[in-house]
Amino acid sequence: MADTGEGFFNVYEIELVFSYIKIINNPLIDIDLLAVMRSYFGDFDMEELTKIRILNIKDSYYESCLDYINTNAFIDDMETKAIKDKLINFFEKIEYYREMEKKEGISRVFDNIIYDTGYYNYLALDKSTAYITKLLDELVKKVEEIEKNKNLTLKTFISYIDKLKEAKVDMQSDLNTAEENEAVKIMSIHKSKGLEFPIVVLAKTEKGRNIKSQTDEILLDSEFGIGINIINKQIGYKYPNIYKNAIKEKIKLEDIEEEMRVLYVALTRAKEKLIISGVDKELEENI
Repeated sequence: MADTGEGFFNVYEIELVFSYIKIINNPLIDIDLLAVMRSYFGDFDMEELTKIRILNIKDSYYESCLDYINTNAFIDDMETKAIKDKLINFFEKIEYYREMEKKEGISRVFDNIIYDTGYYNYLALDKSTAYITKLLDELVKKVEEIEKNKNLTLKTFISYIDKLKEAKVDMQSDLNTAEENEAVKIMSIHKSKGLEFPIVVLAKTEKGRNIKSQTDEILLDSEFGIGINIINKQIGYKYPNIYKNAIKEKIKLEDIEEEMRVLYVALTRAKEKLIISGVDKELEENI
């Protein structure tokens, strides 16, 4: 029996909607702004984001965007004009949502972002993300319920979400029906935290560490800021700036610490028997 109740706060596609809500309230939050700009909603690629940042690397990314819109540099460059147009459309949409929230409420903003933008249908078309539409439906209903019972604004909703995250309580009600005791439950290690079972099978232990977060084109950190690649067009080469290298090392250490914590959780769920399985193609050499 698979446990698919991942919760709103553990699903990237839903966290992205929360990030969108946050930048409607305050676009000065670089991490959320860049997440939305890089996504389905903004459709900016890494090269475009880097060009925007180069004009102003000292201030927030939002201010870099404004500087890019207002700059007269490269005025005749078609690529620059195209990026400007995308930025203008992007921030006009944010302003549109601000006005919508004032007139129609925050639930209408959620409804528009999820359904009217085509985001819902976009996820439904891909088999790997189709199940998330169920969570999105649940999210819209939850926001509507909260809005009925509270004087909800963008600011108060964001504060509400932050408090839930801090308390490690998910906004989602349990979508799963009651399960019979005599059943095999398949779940992630994170989902098993705090639970115990007579027998636990920890599978696929041959899988290597996930270093994707260290290989992204743009790395973000609250301490070091934004790490990007510097592009030298003359020699056709790109290399990370000092901030990106620092962030990569920080992420590497944090990832190792987190993986050790997760492994500890996995190894301490069994009451009677723990079975660890994995595939080693070079077993004889590694024993």
